[in-house]
Amino acid sequence: VYSAMDPDVQNMAEDVFEKSSILRANQALQAGFFMMDYDGRVLAVVGSTSEKTSNRLYNNAIDATLQTGSTQKPISTYAPALEKGLITYSSIVSDEPLPNWFGADKPGPSNWDDRYHGKVTVAEALRNSLNAPAAQLCNLLTPEQCYVFLTQKLHFTHLNQAVDSHSLAAMSIGGLNGGATVREMTAACQICGNQGKYYMPYTYYYVEDQECNVIIDNRNNNGTQAISAVNAGVINKLLTYAVNYGTGTGARISGWEVYGKTGTTDNDRDSWFIGGTPYAVAGIWTGYKNPARIT
Repeated sequence: VYSAMDPDVQNMAEDVFEKSSILRANQALQAGFFMMDYDGRVLAVVGSTSEKTSNRLYNNAIDATLQTGSTQKPISTYAPALEKGLITYSSIVSDEPLPNWFGADKPGPSNWDDRYHGKVTVAEALRNSLNAPAAQLCNLLTPEQCYVFLTQKLHFTHLNQAVDSHSLAAMSIGGLNGGATVREMTAACQICGNQGKYYMPYTYYYVEDQECNVIIDNRNNNGTQAISAVNAGVINKLLTYAVNYGTGTGARISGWEVYGKTGTTDNDRDSWFIGGTPYAVAGIWTGYKNPARIT
């Protein structure tokens, strides 16, 4: 088996987890990390904060199906809205509630600051991770179109078709009935940094049998065009703005071009960041085995 992992990157990722003051202070807190380059090569995976005691253990980056929260907005709503011509980089969107969001005569969704801001630019909506504009766009697109985009273009496999495909909350702000893995979210966000192409992640280049015949080969990992290169550039610029001036400022690296999106779920049970540089894209999730507010 000719592994695709980058040992240096893998060791660095494990070292960060091992030395994290946050994880040391709260040993019940779990995490999952996944990193790949822009042709699908998986560079590093960290599947747990616990010490490895055997092989094929449960992996938080690969196996855990999670609520995605706001991290999902660029790929489930803004990307297909760009593709459909509903918005451009400089579009004005409505930060106002939709009627009947929580049932009859109960509008929503609310924003993190419990305020609505009227007409805002797309850049402002993503920079401040506003929920209402994402819901408004999803309503225009329809949840069904967003679901098709996620499953057919970006290869999400853990969503609940019966529920999520018809749910504004699921498709716009990540309130999923099913879920997504860190691997799926990271692979989806690669389109923001590689001119809109999706490559299936691979962990080995090829496999030979005992007679040196290649029996599995990932070296010709041809990607597919998920969104246009132009729209991928727009998403990249929007998410760079979010890192430099918005909710993702903690990911800034001096002298580097970094794009990304933060996300939390209801009651702060899940914390996410998915982002990239010109060289690679990575995602990290933190939370508890039994969902609870992160403290």
